Amino acid sequence: MSEKEKMEQPIWLFGATSDNVILTASMAFYKKSGQLNRKPIDWDNKWPGVRLLLARQTKDEELARYTPKGLIFINEWGPLRHAANHAFLAFISTKLDLDNSDDLLDFAKKQMFYIYGDGGRSYIVGFGKNYPTKPHHRSSSCPVSPQECGWDVADDKMSPNPLILFGALVGGPDRFDSFINNRKNHQQSEVTLNYNAALVGGTAGLLYYIDLNYLTGV
Repeated sequence: MSEKEKMEQPIWLFGATSDNVILTASMAFYKKSGQLNRKPIDWDNKWPGVRLLLARQTKDEELARYTPKGLIFINEWGPLRHAANHAFLAFISTKLDLDNSDDLLDFAKKQMFYIYGDGGRSYIVGFGKNYPTKPHHRSSSCPVSPQECGWDVADDKMSPNPLILFGALVGGPDRFDSFINNRKNHQQSEVTLNYNAALVGGTAGLLYYIDLNYLTGV
């Protein structure tokens, strides 16, 4: 049995018994495990799921940090994909446990709505209000052939990308909700497959619980 599995059991046991002794033991084990570095959830790291359970049960603010506008902030590089992944986890947890899951559902909705524009801007290229116009993406930042594409295009801070990369999720803002719309700002403006995979998962969960009209404005 893995270390994570050893700890997941008492967390779920606390959920069933409300025995604070079990919760205290779970929290102590978690801190001892060295998993407080807030590594994101990915293919070989599922500790964020454990952290989500603990945060829900303990209401410990140290387990989750947020920007002033409410984005859960896991890592400065691509924070939106982490927020979307955590929202996806929360949506799944809500679906599997319909009792006492309003807090998870509210959290997940807020994270996805932030990405879609509730924080003051959309972070999805070609969608919503004030969306990123200069994502770090080679093909969309090049002019249409036969015009040449080179470093002068990459260094152009004023002009938006000639081609709109519809649906691409950028990395996202800093921990103060500040976002610099600049294609050379890799940390915030980069677009990747794993960013969009998180967006698709979070959006699927969102659409399971709300009307699509909310997002489209219809």
